[in-house]
Amino acid sequence: ITKFLLQNYINTTTTVAIYEAKEPHFIIGSSTGSKAARRVLKENKALTCPYPDVSVADNTCDVIRVSASDLLQTMPDDGYVPMDTILARALKQQRDAGFPEDELVTIKEDESAVQSAIYVSQTELFDLPDAKLTW
Repeated sequence: ITKFLLQNYINTTTTVAIYEAKEPHFIIGSSTGSKAARRVLKENKALTCPYPDVSVADNTCDVIRVSASDLLQTMPDDGYVPMDTILARALKQQRDAGFPEDELVTIKEDESAVQSAIYVSQTELFDLPDAKLTW
């Protein structure tokens, strides 16, 4: 899904994120290219797995899913994607507003600055009840 979103939104002013509807809103895909899962140390999930060798990593590392709030925190070697912060804050604003599908929610790039870029966000629920899938 991320590959599709990247290919279709790469040269646009639109950024798209698909999350699970239920908390903690795990990421399904994003047009920023950020990964929906991370390899982290079993002993300290805040640290990226340093072992490229899968045989070593299997005993020392876990793969965890990335939630929307995780986008607010960068991990070493993950690469910082500025729009991920906007996406995470947009989801929070949408959640706080009750996920209104028929209105836009605004997000400032810098809440403390008088002059700041402003983004608009919109929610659309994707639901396949037979598949028990709600994004």
